[in-house]
Amino acid sequence: DQSGSMHDSEVNTEESIYSDNGYEKSFSPAKRIADMENYGLNYYSAFSTIRDLTKVAMQTFEPYFSPPYREREEYEAEISSFVAFRALEGYADVTEDVVWALVYCMSSTERLRRAYELMLEHRHALEELAECASDELRECGEECTDLW
Repeated sequence: DQSGSMHDSEVNTEESIYSDNGYEKSFSPAKRIADMENYGLNYYSAFSTIRDLTKVAMQTFEPYFSPPYREREEYEAEISSFVAFRALEGYADVTEDVVWALVYCMSSTERLRRAYELMLEHRHALEELAECASDELRECGEECTDLW
C-alpha cells in the first residue's frame, strides 16, 4: 500500500528551493520517487542491462540503416544512449531530460553521461527512501502493521 504515512510526511529530507516565480517549494528526491508509479522503475529495463538492450535495439534497427551507417564507430554509442534514456522512462523528467536528449543533444557521449547521472541520482533517491522506511520501521517496532 503506497498510501502509508511514509509517503505523506515521513520522508523528512526536504530542502527549500525557490521556483521561477519566487515561491518557496519543498524538494526531496525520496519524496519525488515515493510519489511516482513503481518508484520510477519501468519494465523495459528492469530485467536487462543497457548493453543487452542495445544489442536487441541494434538488431531491430538493422533493416532501417545501411551497412555503412551501422559500421560507423559511434553507431553503438548512439543506440546505447537512446536505450539508456528509454530505460529512464519512469524517472527522467520528460519536459527537461528527455527533450534535451532527443532534440538538443548532438553527442552520444553527453547523452550517456547524463543518463548515468540520472541513474545514479535515482539510485541514491531509492536508497534514501529505503532508509526512511527502515527508520520508520525501527521507530514503530512490532506494533507497526500499517507499512505492509
